[in-house]
Amino acid sequence: MEGWEKAKGIVERMAFPNIVGKVIMSGEKHRVGRTRAWHDLTSYEFRLPSALGYKLLGKYNFCVQCNEIRNKYLILYDNQEKRVYIKRFIYHGKEVES
Repeated sequence: MEGWEKAKGIVERMAFPNIVGKVIMSGEKHRVGRTRAWHDLTSYEFRLPSALGYKLLGKYNFCVQCNEIRNKYLILYDNQEKRVYIKRFIYHGKEVES
């Protein structure tokens, strides 16, 4: 099995780590239900040990007004081949089934 496929398998079996990341962005928003109201999101990122030499980051964003994590995912980067693998845990405020 190719190294990239093995690294993806490692990420697929990972739980999302309990790490507080550094703030990386401001200006992101999400819409509240079907209303016209928008809430600001605070996004965080942290670096994890590489998976078989591939860069691995954790990212999540949080809505203070809703008091919830809106998105939570791991991103595996292969810069040489220009490919990315994303494992989502929470997407638009809903847990993602694995």
